Amino acid sequence: MSELPETWATIPLGSVHIDHSISINPSFYSDELFELYSIPAFSDIKPEIVKGESVGSNKRLIEDKVVLLSKINPRINRVWYVNHKSNLRKICSTEWIPFYKLGGLSPKYLKHFLTQDKFRNFLAQNVSGVGGSLMRIKPQTLKDYQFPLPPLPEQHRIVAKIEELFTRLDAGVAALKKAKALLKQYRQAVLKAAVEGRLTEEWRKEHAGEIEPASVLLERIQAERKQRLGKNYKPPRPIDTSDLPELPEGWAWARVEDAGVNEHNAIVDGPFGSNLKVVDYDPNGHVPVVSITNIDEGFNDKNLRYINYNKFNEIKRSAIKPGDILMAKIGSSYGKCGYYPDNMPIGIIPANMLKVTVSCSINKSYLFHYFKSLSFKRRLDKIMKSTAQPAFNVTTFKSIAVPLPPKKEQDIIVAEVSRLLSIIDESEQIVDAELKRSQSLRQSILKRAFAGKLVPQDSSDEPASVLLERIRKEKKI
Repeated sequence: MSELPETWATIPLGSVHIDHSISINPSFYSDELFELYSIPAFSDIKPEIVKGESVGSNKRLIEDKVVLLSKINPRINRVWYVNHKSNLRKICSTEWIPFYKLGGLSPKYLKHFLTQDKFRNFLAQNVSGVGGSLMRIKPQTLKDYQFPLPPLPEQHRIVAKIEELFTRLDAGVAALKKAKALLKQYRQAVLKAAVEGRLTEEWRKEHAGEIEPASVLLERIQAERKQRLGKNYKPPRPIDTSDLPELPEGWAWARVEDAGVNEHNAIVDGPFGSNLKVVDYDPNGHVPVVSITNIDEGFNDKNLRYINYNKFNEIKRSAIKPGDILMAKIGSSYGKCGYYPDNMPIGIIPANMLKVTVSCSINKSYLFHYFKSLSFKRRLDKIMKSTAQPAFNVTTFKSIAVPLPPKKEQDIIVAEVSRLLSIIDESEQIVDAELKRSQSLRQSILKRAFAGKLVPQDSSDEPASVLLERIRKEKKI
């Protein structure tokens, strides 16, 4: 610990840890309401009000002005100052380490100290157990950690200054989060305008009569399909447009399957898990199996699994290649989509995903933007099966109606959407950088506070050495 002001003292954290909490079984008081400080409730910084009969395990009975430090996964910064919320008895789960109030120590000063990244890192390096919720810290881990103790009046000044600066930071963070939410809305507004034709409204007026309509494009796609399939060709059924909105001039409704290449496996899902004997091998000599997590927020190859080529040849109907659009069709992520990138080899998808190989007659980026729009999400919702997990099948997916512009207009839409989304992306990056900076500023404030550099010292303050004696006496009582 760096050199502190002369009136401060450096003591082991165990010196200020006192726990007067007692065990209680709330179910013995079935009709009594309790104020429960639980780990899940911490995310809202709001204790739960629960009836004793609903609490299924022993808790600790605590009081106001107790500071609670979470034992679980200390990398998550969970420190709770128990403030007066109600006149109900207060209980906390056994996953907290309580610090009871001591006469020479401001509980809020202690609370802010425990939220420092430096302290969190120390705890993370001294945990028991392995991984996430299984990781625990023990009270004795804190015993010898060095704790800077200023005079009591200075503790109060430090707390007041921290809270003043944090209030300003919180206001800034709230504004940034609001901006981020607005950018998300703007992104959807751009996609909505694109697939409804409003984004290119002026362009259509300027090129009226010059552009081949989408109906001709669709006729050409069907002619190519008929030529390839011969007597196996089946003409598409008419689309019921009674519940579909009117399209701009030159546009036409098409099915998703009309956008696929002239192959029977242009739009398919993956084989079931029993057919995918995946391994963690090096990719050499194996085919990657691409899951939903790999297409989240852009493609990533983290935790890819593989199958060998012999198995791949049995299920290559579900093969994917660079440029294919991949989509989740089962679970809470249904409808989430992404591209399979150009730098990847031929791969395979599992049963909870499908792929769309887009015809060269269609601008695949236009189709991708449509898949990302709320308009598509609403149509997808209509074909979902009401099962334990949300799901849709490939057959009904193929029949979803797509608002298809002329090919030239698709290209113009894609260029304009790309331009606008790039502006949104840049703005989101700026917001994210500022949010990250605000967290750094928060830690910088705490660092200065506990180095004695945030507020001026007052020579008339009773020195911390006097407080120490008072704390020692109180701990012995």
